[in-house]
Amino acid sequence: MTNPGLLADIAKGIVRAELLTEITQREIGRYISDDGYGCEEKHNGQRKIVYKDASGIPTTNREGEPSGHALPTHVINAFRHHPLPTFVIDIEFENGIAVILDILNLGGLDFTGQRYDKRKAAARLAFEGNNRNAFYRVCETITGEFAKSAFVRAKKAEKAEGVCFKKMDAPYRSGRSDQHKKLKFVKECDVVVMGPNLEGHNSVEIGVYDKGILRRVSGCSLNGKPNAVKGDVLTVRYLYASKNFNLVQPTMVCKRTDKRPETCTIDQLERYRDYR
Repeated sequence: MTNPGLLADIAKGIVRAELLTEITQREIGRYISDDGYGCEEKHNGQRKIVYKDASGIPTTNREGEPSGHALPTHVINAFRHHPLPTFVIDIEFENGIAVILDILNLGGLDFTGQRYDKRKAAARLAFEGNNRNAFYRVCETITGEFAKSAFVRAKKAEKAEGVCFKKMDAPYRSGRSDQHKKLKFVKECDVVVMGPNLEGHNSVEIGVYDKGILRRVSGCSLNGKPNAVKGDVLTVRYLYASKNFNLVQPTMVCKRTDKRPETCTIDQLERYRDYR
């Protein structure tokens, strides 16, 4: 069924990405055994909605806002030379490649009301084989209990960030729809740079929002990392959060340009053992 509101948003270029709901290790068996869910690798890059039209290849961030960081030229050129004159797709840009997560519109045809498995089949048909330079690819979806179980074990062994479980009969829903799930193998969270660390040493103070108030959770070194200034959003990896929500050994992973500071909230943090 077509979603008129979503179609109007697509026309305005303000579509929000469909976000994942986090699950725990204890819940994973349910989604592995349920044939209604496919399994995919969870990617850790810049989430973007990509539009191709006569004007070029504009992008927005996951919130539907104009992206402050355009895709690099090699990816833009690859999309520009794609035979479809227009499309709207949901991607994660990671390690120089656009990983196509979902499609919303291809050549003027609306796919948002289609089942997820139908959309992925259309994505493979449209984009696989039309990518001579391998600058984009369609995210692989694993189905079947045995194959999903083996895939999860393999991704853990590779030290991947995690896996996703996609509801195969779900239409596209902007925002946090609770249709699709994610399981992280490592502890990561998105934080806000509060300013430089008073002790210097090329580090910054980082925090998360707790009931609307930005709360410090740690300092974080920038040695060997891109510069970060007050208000920037960073993804950090950490061991655990203490009883008082202080991050232990945070390490900067990347800078996020696709996420608002106010969405970096304290409920992301995994506290240690009995403190949870």
